[in-house]
Order: sequence, then C-alpha cells, then structure tokens
Amino acid sequence: MNDARQQEETLFDAARKLTDPVQRKAFLDAACADNPELRRRLQVLLSAEPDADKFFEESGAALNAPGDAAESPAERAEQGDTVRVTLPPEEQPGARIGHYKLREKLGEGGCGVVYVAEQEEPVRRRVALKVVKLGMDTRQVVARFEGERQALAMMDHPNIAKVLDAGTTENGRPFFVMELVRGVRITDYCDQNHLDTNERLELFIQVCNAVQHAHQKGIIHRDLKPSNILVTLHDGVPVPKVIDFGIAKATQGRLTDGTVYTELHQFIGTPAYMSPEQAEMSGLDIDTRSDIYSLGVLLYELLTGDTPFDAKDLLKQGLDGIRRTIREIEPPRPSTRLATLTDAQRTTVAKARSTDSVKLGSQLRGDLDWVVMKCLEKNRSRRYETANGLAMDLSRFLHNEPVVARPPSSVYRLEKLIRRNKLVFAAGTIVVLTLIVGLGIATWSLFREQRARREADLRRQEADKARADEQQQRFRAESEELRARRFAYASDMTVVQQALTANNLGRAREVLERNRPTSGQTDLRGWEWRYLWQRCRGDSLFTLHKQPDSVMMVAFADNGKAVIFRDVFGVVRLWDPITRQQLIDLAGFGQGRALAVSHDGTLLAYGSTNASRRPVVELWNVTTKNSVAQFQTGGFPVSLAFGPEGKTLAVYATDRMVRIWDLEAQQVIKRIPAQESGGHQGAVALSADGVWLAVGELNGEIRLFNLNTAGKERRIVASEESITALAFSPDSKVLASGSGFSDKTIRIWVVPTGEAAGTLVGHDSWVASLAFGPDGKTLASASGDQTIRFWDVTNQKQISLLRGHLDEVYSLAFSPDGKRLVSSSKDGEVKIWDATVNHSDQTSRDAPVPVFKFAFSPDSKDLVTLNRDGVVALWDPVNARQRETISTVGGDGEMAISLDGRLLAIGDQAGALRIWDLPARRDITNFVLCTGRPLYVDFVGEGKELFIVDFERKIRFWETDSWREKPSWKIDQRANTACLSPNGNLLASGHTDGMVTIWEVATGRQLKRFDGHRRMVTGVAFSPDGKLMATGSEDGLTKLWDPETGQELTALRGTLLSVHSVTFSSDGQRLATGSNSKEAVKLWDLPTRQEVANLEGRGSFFYRTGFSPDGNVLVSVNIDGLFHIWHAPSLAEIEAVERANAKSN
Repeated sequence: MNDARQQEETLFDAARKLTDPVQRKAFLDAACADNPELRRRLQVLLSAEPDADKFFEESGAALNAPGDAAESPAERAEQGDTVRVTLPPEEQPGARIGHYKLREKLGEGGCGVVYVAEQEEPVRRRVALKVVKLGMDTRQVVARFEGERQALAMMDHPNIAKVLDAGTTENGRPFFVMELVRGVRITDYCDQNHLDTNERLELFIQVCNAVQHAHQKGIIHRDLKPSNILVTLHDGVPVPKVIDFGIAKATQGRLTDGTVYTELHQFIGTPAYMSPEQAEMSGLDIDTRSDIYSLGVLLYELLTGDTPFDAKDLLKQGLDGIRRTIREIEPPRPSTRLATLTDAQRTTVAKARSTDSVKLGSQLRGDLDWVVMKCLEKNRSRRYETANGLAMDLSRFLHNEPVVARPPSSVYRLEKLIRRNKLVFAAGTIVVLTLIVGLGIATWSLFREQRARREADLRRQEADKARADEQQQRFRAESEELRARRFAYASDMTVVQQALTANNLGRAREVLERNRPTSGQTDLRGWEWRYLWQRCRGDSLFTLHKQPDSVMMVAFADNGKAVIFRDVFGVVRLWDPITRQQLIDLAGFGQGRALAVSHDGTLLAYGSTNASRRPVVELWNVTTKNSVAQFQTGGFPVSLAFGPEGKTLAVYATDRMVRIWDLEAQQVIKRIPAQESGGHQGAVALSADGVWLAVGELNGEIRLFNLNTAGKERRIVASEESITALAFSPDSKVLASGSGFSDKTIRIWVVPTGEAAGTLVGHDSWVASLAFGPDGKTLASASGDQTIRFWDVTNQKQISLLRGHLDEVYSLAFSPDGKRLVSSSKDGEVKIWDATVNHSDQTSRDAPVPVFKFAFSPDSKDLVTLNRDGVVALWDPVNARQRETISTVGGDGEMAISLDGRLLAIGDQAGALRIWDLPARRDITNFVLCTGRPLYVDFVGEGKELFIVDFERKIRFWETDSWREKPSWKIDQRANTACLSPNGNLLASGHTDGMVTIWEVATGRQLKRFDGHRRMVTGVAFSPDGKLMATGSEDGLTKLWDPETGQELTALRGTLLSVHSVTFSSDGQRLATGSNSKEAVKLWDLPTRQEVANLEGRGSFFYRTGFSPDGNVLVSVNIDGLFHIWHAPSLAEIEAVERANAKSN
C-alpha cells in the first residue's frame, strides 16, 4: 500500500468517526487544506460509506497501479456511476456464532465488529467476540488472521486480555473470543481514585510487564493508548489489562476502538500515541521500540494529565503536519509541560494526584523527566531496548536508586540537528553567515533581555525596598503613637490624682475614662488606673434621682420613708428611698431653698404663689398627701424653719422681714426686720427647744433672738460674707454657721452667749448646707467643693470625707435615726449615703498593730505578717483584717513563703531560723544561723531549696526535702540589702558605700561590681523575667540596670528624700518605690520610665514594699511598723461592677 493510499485510508477512518457534520467538515478542511483533490475524494467516500470498506480492500491493487489503469469506486461515483455491493446481512444481537449468543454490539471499525456474547457451553460466561466485518473475508485477510490468532493464543499473562476461543462463522468469516474485561481506561481510573505519582508508576510497571510478555511472543501492539489498557479490580486490587493485541497487524486496520465497558468513549487522536517510525506510514521496519514510544506517551499523560502533543492540535495540522510534528518536533519535558499550565489547571492536575502543584513539579523534575524523554526519543536506538528496561528504570526511581535514563549529550543533539537539516548544513558559507548574523542578533537580543531583566530586578528591588520602608515607617509610626499614648497616659494619671485631691470627681472620671483602650489598641491600664477607678466611684450608696435642673433643698420626711427635694424652679418632689420610686410632685414657685420639714417629719412647708400670683407658704401633711394651709407673705420666701412639734414656722422673705407663724392659729406672732435686703440670700434657723431664732444676714452677721423674752438680740460677727447655712444642735446649745463664697470655714458658736467655740477647716469652697446628727456630736457639711464632710464637733476634727457628687453640693439632711444622709447638688443629683461608715480621705488601709515584715501567699488570699514582738499573724490583705495568730517566734526578723505556699521560713533577731508548715500550722525544723538577724531569706524555684544571707553575710542553702545544708560562701561585709534573681542563678547585693555587686549563686563567683549610687543602697530587686534590676538609695535616686552587662539603663528622679525600698509588679510593667510621708510610695511605668502614681502615707522610712502575686494589692511598711495597704480591683471585677450598674440603671 503506497503513501497516498495509506493517507487516504487514515483520514477516511478518522473522519467517519466524527458524527457531528460541523466537526467532520472542520477536520477535513484542516487535514486537506493543501490537497483539494483528496478533499473531494474523501467527501465522496464518506457519502458512500457503506461501500467504502470494500473499496479499501478491492481497490488496493488499483491504487498501487500506475496511471489510469483502473478506476476506483470513488472515481466511478464522480463520473455518475452508482456503486452497488450486495452483502449478506450483518449479525444482530440475539444471533449465534458457534457456541456464543450475541448480546449487544459494542462497536465497529473499518474491518471488524465487537460484540458482548454469552457462552452457553461447555461453561456459561460472558465474553468479548470479535468477528471480521462483512466484505473483509478475503483470502489474504483470513490467512493473516489465522496466523495472528495462533500468536495471540500463545500469550498468557495476568495483565493481557486472554484469547479464549476462535473459529469461523457459518459463512466462513473468522472470529475471536476473548476475555471480557470489566474496567475503565487507566488514565480515568488513576484520576477518579486520586492515585499519587508512585501509585501510578506501580500500575504502569504492570503494563510494561504485559507489553514485554507480548514482545517476547513476537507480537507488537502498535496501538497502545488509554482505551486499550483497562483497569479492573480483583479482590479490591487494581489490575491493568492490555487489550486489542495484534488486531491492527492482522487486519491492516483497527478492528474496533470500542472495548468492553468503554463503548462510545473512543479517543480519535490515536496519532498522539504514534511513534515517529509509524508516522513514516511505510509499514516497514516497525519493531518493539515503537511500543516503547507509545508507552512513553501514556506515562507522560499519567504524570501530567495530557499527551506530549495535544490530539486536537495534531488533527488541525492535517496528515502531513501530524507526521512532521511526530518526526521532528521535540516535546516538552513533563515538568515543563506542567509549568505552562494555568494556576487553576495545575491545581486540578495536582489534586487528582493527591498533592499540590509545587510538590508535583518537584517530583517530575529530574529522573522522571529523563525516563519519559528517553521513551520519546525520535531515534529509536536511544529509547529503552525493551519494555522490561523501562519497568526496571521506574522501579529504580521508586526505590531511590540511580536511573539509566540520562539527558542526551551535546554531541548527540548536534548530530541529530545535522541529520534533520542536511541541506542547511550543506549550504556552507550562507549558513555560516546566517549563523553569524543570527548570533549577533541573538546576542543583541540577549543583551537587551538581560538589561531589561536587570532593570526589572532593579524596579522589583526598589518596590521591595519601598514596601519594606513603608512597613518600617508604619511600624515606627505605630511605635511612636504607642509611645505618645504611654506618655499621655502617665500625664493623665497625674491629672486624675490632682483632680481627686481637689475633690473634682467629675474631672477625675473624665480623664480616667479617656484612657480606656478602643478596639485594636494596646491596653495601657495598670494598677494605678484600677486603683483610681475605685477612688472615682464615689462613696454614696446610690443615686435616688437625677434631673437636668439643680436641686436646691432636700430633707427626710415621714420617719425616713420619704425624701423631699425642691429644684431651682420651685417644683417639690416626694420620693420613696426604699423602692426608689416617685410618690408625688407639688407645683411651686419661687426660691428653691424655701423648703422645710417639721421635726416629726409629718409637715412640709415650701414657698409658692397663690391664684393671684402673690407669694405664699404652702403647708402639706406628708403622711396624708393633703394640703393643710396656705399663708400669704409680703415677699417671696427665701428660707424656712420649723419650731418644735411643728407648731411654729419661721419665714425669711425678700421683703426684708422674718415672720414667726403660729401654725395652729394660722397667724404671725412675731415680725423681725432684716438688716438689709439680701435678695435671694439669707438663712433662718429655730432651735429644737423652740427658744432660739438665728437669722443669717447678707453682711456676715448672725442675729440670735430669744423667742420667750423680749430681750435684746445678740449679734455675732461670723464672716465678712453672707451667711449661707445655719444649724442648731439637737440640745440647742450649739449653733453652726457657714458662709460664702470665698469663706470656706465652718464656725461653731455657744448658745446663748454667742461666743466662738471653734472653727472647722477643710472645705475648699463655700459651705452651702449644715446639719447635726441626732446625737449632736456629728456635724455634716455640704460644700461647693463637691464634697460632704463629717465633723467631730467636740474635738473639732474631720472624721469623714464623702465624694460622689460631680458638682457643687447645695443641701443635705440626716434621716431621723441618723443612719442615712441625703444630699442634692447643682447638677440635679439626689444621693443617699451611709452615715455610719467612716469615709476617710486616707488612700490606704492601716493595720491596727505595728507590723515590720510581711509576705504574700502564692494565691494572694493571705498576708503573713511578723511584728516586733515576733508574733506571726494571718491577714485578709483586701480588708486589712487579721484572721488569726499563728505563732510567736520571739522577735522580728526576715521571712519568706515558698511558691507552693507550703513552707514559711522566719529568721529572727537572735539568728535562729524556724521553718513552718503553713497549711498545717506546725513547726517543721529549727536552725541556729549565727548571732544576728539574717539579711535576706528566700526560697529557690518551686521551694526545693532555702536560700539565706545570714548576719555575717554568709550565703547558706538547705535542701527542703531533707533539710541538708549545702556548701556556703560569703559576700561583701558591707552588703546592706540583697535579692535573688527569679531563676535563682544570680544574687544582687547593695552596699553601704553605694556599690552594687552581682554574684553567681552556684559558684559564689563575683560577676559584676559597679558604682551604683553616691550613698548607701537601701533596696535591690529583679524584674519577674530577670531582665531588669532596680536599686534604690539614700541619694534619692532609683536606678534601672541590665543585670547581664551591669549597664545603667536609667535613673528615676522625682523622690524628694531617700528611697528606702523597691519592688516590681508581678507583670513587670510597674516599679514601686518606698520613701517618706507624702511620697510614701511612688509607682513608675517601666516602658516610659514615668511616674504614674504617688500614694501618700503616714510616717517615714517606708523600708519594705511589695505587690501581691495577683497584682491587685500593694503593701508598704514604715519604720514605726505602720502597715499601709492599697487595693485595686481587677479589670474583671471592674467590668462586673459596671455591668451591674448599667443593668440597674
């Protein structure tokens, strides 16, 4: 068969399988673009397809004959002849061939048909039956078919579909009976089951073994492709089966592309698997290495998901293009093909192989690339000699052994190039010149490309640098912003303390609140914020009412069951303080301070106007909520006061007249002219016994009248400013007065002499209201400085300071039993207070007995103290209450508690050391150290060792499980203070000469010694992480050091006198220093080295200071044993309180 005949048959066979007319037309247009005559012949053949198969057999000789010796059916059809071939009917399902009953037709090719058949005897089974197609049973075909059938019968391999039987039909056509393979194409199986690369190679090796077996039997497949290699499962194990062996060779055409269970899933692009020698289409010199090439294509597809040359692209090139591509074009390596895919395609391919695209690329690159490319060599002599050689090389790869495949040498590449381009190399000079010119152009292009690459790299580096600079600038900006926030925070904490000192609670709360972190911000709040939050909460029990308008007067009524208050517009409101509900509103008019309640709490009097808009005093029964009487006054009432038993009422009015009303007779019984018109200023008070009337004047005088006699009034010069508040004691023997607005004092006067009995100093603004407690010993005062103060009238001392109002406090009153106090303020708040609690202005809680040493339990719930008499006690650190006395050791000394809270070590003044089991409250052991109190006591690590610096400055260790002492060593005798690092590796000692020394604990070796201070070092401490060391000195400085290098990091200045103690907070963010009196303890923010709190104390020389392990309690002891405790609630406790308050409001 010549090339033209072979080409025409190949194109016809490919085109007839395209059932879609549009696809068929596109294929023919591409394949026959340069051969219109061939295009017309194929179109005629396709139109006469039923006769076309016979045409290829019977006209073969004519096509090979020269000239016009014979006419083909196509030529006759072109001339108008009709080709008629009469053939017997083809077998249909249900027909029988030998012992086999045909079930269904699987497919057909140019020369044969495949059926699923059922064998009925001697065994029943389903088989695949292939029979020569009608019209193909020529002598030559039958003879070759018989020979091939004998060869196939010789093959016996588990990976080859077995030939079970053979014979001829009733009309003499030969047929095969083969094993019915139930499976899917090998590529589909691998993808559907996501086999990884190694699993695919193991399956492929079985295919190579099958092909090797066929080659050993002298059979070349010549059509190896995925549709001819099916994978079936035997006991759950995948087994590949090679089918259609030798059929193409026996019949000079494919019997069928359909295989069992593949049916119409045919792959038209068989040329994609064709070897270069097959592409020659001469039919000669085809050996087993042609199958090696096809195996390489299959391996390529298993690894990358595609063939080396895309089947669709090949068909578009036409037959000559297909042949040229297969013979001359080098396919890309598998790893290269994978790299050319899109990201989505690479991901899909890798996912089907149970890996990612990066790992898959690295697996293919190298050995697998060269194994595949060795199979795909154009020169078959460079391919694997046998399929077994290919299988062995893949096995070497799987076992990490060197493979035989290697990249082709440069000599081989050149030889190959010359063979493909003989005419080009024969051109000689022209070629050389062309190469020189091409080399020049290539060099120039390469230079341009390299320059462009360098420029691109430079731009990329610049972009990377710009991004890095931007990130660094952003980080720097964020760092600077954080630093600025830290400094602002430290400044704000000082402002809050100053506002609290000035009793400006509103300002303190405002500044405190603005330091709450917003979303994403670093929380800067430390112990001081939580402590100040607690101080800013105020001391009131609750706020009964809040309104926009100022509340001028307030009082208890109805035996404490009602609170009555009046606002600046004269409206009177009654509220129940128990249920916190409003009872009634009474319309009023005039001055807000014109309100009074009788001593028994049943009558209410307040200023208002009548229907004629004339000023009156309204009298109400609080119990019945009914009006009792209305008295007309000459001017608007300014101040009111009830006499005893509610029978009289004094009214100070704007008409410069004080009137005394008999409430039963409802008439004025006494008129007292005021000295001068005070407008809305002025005050009036009646003593509890009804004898004395006090009138406060605008000029600062108090006029005292005896209402039982007509005697002369007594004038008291109380102030240079107007009298704003007056109050008689319950026994009527004392009168208290307050004035405004620059006079901040309260004065006490003796009744009836008017002699000065004392002055109460403490308020920072004018005194707005005064009230005696029921016992007559306590006086409450309200002031414009936003505070309420309780005074001991006898001793003339302030006994309590109440904060809570955020504006000037205008009025206050005791409940009848004296247990509650009600107050009102300029900002419209009415608050209820517990009058029995002593709200001191002290910022700390003090222990009732002197304490000299202390230590916290690990859980912070207990504080163990040691006093000068050697009494060891257990305290509640929050409430400063002593829970129990544990023991008496005979004198004060040094003490420490182990981290597990079990052991308590106490070294007393006599040099004795006592060890206690703290939970069991029992003695464990005692030692005599030396004659004197130890300098330092501590437990190392988890309490496995006890560490002591004794009086003689000897370092001593004990193992706490056996209490066996370890070898000791000594430090400088001038050591005045010492501290162990958190990990127990270092000991720092501060000396009387200002020097600081760091020692290695394990060896006693001196590591560092540096000049720390100008005067004696009084305290030394390590931060919790051991990276900082702090020292305090009598030179008034606190210094921070790097203990590893001994370098001074900073000096904290701000303490007026000596620094006596230093300690770090448990989170390492704060440093507390103990000093004296007004600077008892200072708190420093370590990131900024700024002061954030100053805690005042009483006494001097605060020589021991410490935080509780939970960071909530700060304790300091002065030289007199005065024990100061400052407590700050945790953030969780603060949030809980705020949630509860929000819910109640």
